Amino acid sequence: MAKYVPPHKRNLKVAVEGETVTPPSQTAQRVQNCSSSWESFGSLERKNETKAVKGGRFRFAIHSIFRFCLAGSTSDDHDHHGSIRLQPLSGDSIFLRTKHFTEKPCILVCTCSETKDVNKMMSRGKNPIVTMSDMILSDLKRFQYVRDQEMAFDQYKNGKLSFVARFGTILFHEKPSTGIDTMSSNSDVEAILDPVKRTFNTMIPSSFVESILGSVVLEIGFDSEVEKEYYYVKLVDKQRRNETLSCKCTAGIGGKLEHHKIELNQLRHLVWDIACLENDVDLRFMLATRRILTGVTDSEKHDITNLIESAVIDRTVLGNLRWPLGIKYCGDRYSVIATAYTKSKYFKNSLMSMKLSDYDRYDYWTLKRDVTRQVSLKMTGIAEHIRGKNFEPGPLTEMLQEHLKLIWDHFLSCV
Repeated sequence: MAKYVPPHKRNLKVAVEGETVTPPSQTAQRVQNCSSSWESFGSLERKNETKAVKGGRFRFAIHSIFRFCLAGSTSDDHDHHGSIRLQPLSGDSIFLRTKHFTEKPCILVCTCSETKDVNKMMSRGKNPIVTMSDMILSDLKRFQYVRDQEMAFDQYKNGKLSFVARFGTILFHEKPSTGIDTMSSNSDVEAILDPVKRTFNTMIPSSFVESILGSVVLEIGFDSEVEKEYYYVKLVDKQRRNETLSCKCTAGIGGKLEHHKIELNQLRHLVWDIACLENDVDLRFMLATRRILTGVTDSEKHDITNLIESAVIDRTVLGNLRWPLGIKYCGDRYSVIATAYTKSKYFKNSLMSMKLSDYDRYDYWTLKRDVTRQVSLKMTGIAEHIRGKNFEPGPLTEMLQEHLKLIWDHFLSCV
């Protein structure tokens, strides 16, 4: 019988290359019992309750909406007819090494021989920027209406709204009921794929990051750069099954952690997944609320602090953190479900802030290590406008189109 090895002492090579499969630890099993079931990422509207996906990483607000669209599909005669199809990931895909899937997910590919750039589409009256901004604005108006009607709910009263763009790859985890290669228009393809369960993987090519640092930073006028390193400890609260706590920490004296703030898992209101068929990366826009943990009792604070401060920084173990022998990382109320180390560069200008991160995460649920490079754009001006009491569609439309054009002209063109 193979000797059991605790999660934090497992060799990095085993986790990354998948040479052996170790049964979940008792801690992982206990976390599993406290976690809710997997939630599909289709175009769903949740009216009566908030739900969390497996492990509680994400939480969706009441009336939350997910949408899917194809970039550039602004009319029914757009000529991608017969050239769009779902293609299963290859066996050596990096996505399969760092994630656990029951079945291989698919990606959307376009086999058309002609390359259609944005200028050609615009010259034909098919402006993807206008189309996407109209779609987003319509959902933002609806969000504003719902928020005004239901301000009594804690999900709208507490926390801070953020509007973020991320780059990555849309992964589809189900087959649509109808073959998309037979569809006569992109709008038909969108309608078929919109309800299909999907996830958004934020792993991006190194060449994408290099292009951003080499040219985009100067082109769009980012005037500052700050580099920071953080450790994150994610805890599950056994008394609140749909909540997880993310503890943001820095390296302290003697290899210990010093925690700075504790957040609840983000509350997602609106998500737009945009497949960019002529580019190597897709887009996700998201409106979410970042929620700081408040109202903590002395007993709760003591339990959380003990778990965090007992961790030791160790770059040789999975997740870069370990708990000394004899010290539990699973308390009576809180248990560690994931740890992560990030090294990020921050840039900003008058319109937005950008974060480029090297991300190393270990999940105690799946026993998988996830090492990625990520790029995200936080559109602070748009978020401030949405947070305001006087919602003015005109100025917001201009801001949306300005940001979308900047992303399209500089970020998507550098891939």
